[in-house]
Amino acid sequence: MNEYVTIEQIDEGYRDCCKRKGGTEGCMEYKKDYILNNLQLYRELNSMTYEIGRSKAFCVTRPKLREVFAANFRDRIVHHILSIKFLPIFEAEMTDHAYACRKGKGTDYGIDHIRQQIEQVSEDYAKETWVLKCDLQGFFMSIDRKMLYGIVERLLMEKYHGKDIGFWLWLWKKVIMNDPSRNCEKVGDLKLWDKLPKNKSLFTCGEGKGLPIGNLPSQILANLLMSRFDKWVLERVGKNGGYGRYVDDFVVISRDKGLLLSILHDARVFLRDELGLTLHPNKVYLQEVKKGVKITGAVIKPHRVYVGNNTIDHLFKVIEAWNNLKSPTDDETERFARRINSLFGHLVHRNSYAIRWRAWKTIKHKGRVYCKDMRCLKIRNKNKVKL
Repeated sequence: MNEYVTIEQIDEGYRDCCKRKGGTEGCMEYKKDYILNNLQLYRELNSMTYEIGRSKAFCVTRPKLREVFAANFRDRIVHHILSIKFLPIFEAEMTDHAYACRKGKGTDYGIDHIRQQIEQVSEDYAKETWVLKCDLQGFFMSIDRKMLYGIVERLLMEKYHGKDIGFWLWLWKKVIMNDPSRNCEKVGDLKLWDKLPKNKSLFTCGEGKGLPIGNLPSQILANLLMSRFDKWVLERVGKNGGYGRYVDDFVVISRDKGLLLSILHDARVFLRDELGLTLHPNKVYLQEVKKGVKITGAVIKPHRVYVGNNTIDHLFKVIEAWNNLKSPTDDETERFARRINSLFGHLVHRNSYAIRWRAWKTIKHKGRVYCKDMRCLKIRNKNKVKL
């Protein structure tokens, strides 16, 4: 049997996965005999008999209604192995103007980067400047898996020089072409699927289409796919303009309104012909930057960034759910603290002390949690909850 994946790589993938999903039921079950489980995965991968397991599918309603697939834990390990090994190659194809799901980037980086570009292009709002803001329609569910694998295959054939490339292409193809809707268990409120548009679900988006939201490779591959569009826009807008993208939302900044209209027209064609994607017809905006730019839960206005109403609403929804608990368990308390700290982590970057103070005053069960500095919620008698 050839050794394409070492037991050390599997252990690294396992530990990396545990950092993010250590408290899940699948992880706890796998941990009971993780040495033998890792060894079994080692054998299956190196004999190329590995098959993807059963996923769990459910719908979430915040920040908006969407379908999520939770992969089997050992499949998550495979996802992390692929990410650790190939992310540097994929990252080299991306620009600094893509912010989602990337180390050193993220929501706050994206907001600040777009703000800086607006100030630079407009000469600190002294010059009339326009922003084009667009959203892709049914982004993840519109991605053609065969086309996506072709992009990955061509890139690795060019950039990866290992003799085991055949194995890695086999594994990437298995992951990319897998349709988890054919082997999954639906959990949670099943009625939510009735409210989900057909182009928002793997069950109804069409043969060969869609990437499962909730899987690590989906985030990485979506960025790789859109990197072609990012480079195209940056070339079109030039050095005197600006651009930024967070998943399927993007903004283009320029003093030339006519140029933005031209980019909008050509972007529809590029996305359709090159990537098989479509702009959302009801989510295209062209306006002066002085009127404000909404992006990733914030509103960028002259010399100030405001917290978006959706973010505030989400914060108080989380608190409402917590307040409705009669006697929170340790797990519920820790989960609540993590969710609040994630939101506070974004809010502290903005002028939002009053919002955080109001949120803290609203929180019940203060015998379980406390917050001294309005920056981080802590669990009583426990160490600080990591963000």
